[in-house]
Amino acid sequence: AALATELVYGSIQQQRTLDYRLEKLVAKGLDKLAPWVHQLLRMSAYQLLYLDRIPAHAAVNEAVQIAKQRGHSGISGMVNGVLRNMLRRLAEMKLPIEEIDPVRRIGLTYSYPDWMVRRWIESYGEAVAEEICRAGNESPHASLRVNSLRLSEEKAAELLAKEGI
Repeated sequence: AALATELVYGSIQQQRTLDYRLEKLVAKGLDKLAPWVHQLLRMSAYQLLYLDRIPAHAAVNEAVQIAKQRGHSGISGMVNGVLRNMLRRLAEMKLPIEEIDPVRRIGLTYSYPDWMVRRWIESYGEAVAEEICRAGNESPHASLRVNSLRLSEEKAAELLAKEGI
């Protein structure tokens, strides 16, 4: 369940960046793909580019198997070719995105829309806008609230310390 959640949320969060990377690998263009194939490629690319616990060959194989079950051999062959090409170019794909326009570079790097990045750059400057986008993609930190009607903060801290937290 945790992996499925990570794949879905991660591929949605990084959708613009994933599409930018996939555009270079899909000969006919992403807009020509069936929506389920496009999403399968996004989720597989997310695994290859952002996750390190899943072996690359397993991510590619699983995508090809799904494509065979849902489509036909042509689709599975295309999925296999695109993902294997991505694997060959993985080091290049993980390099920072080089764009002269800072709005486009920040938007593509952190998967934010250009209009939002432009507004933040106008308001806060390029460095702060980039920091806002980077921080927005971080995983949320766990937090705790003590119900002071039930126990004091000191007692809660003591109980947590006993548990190694």
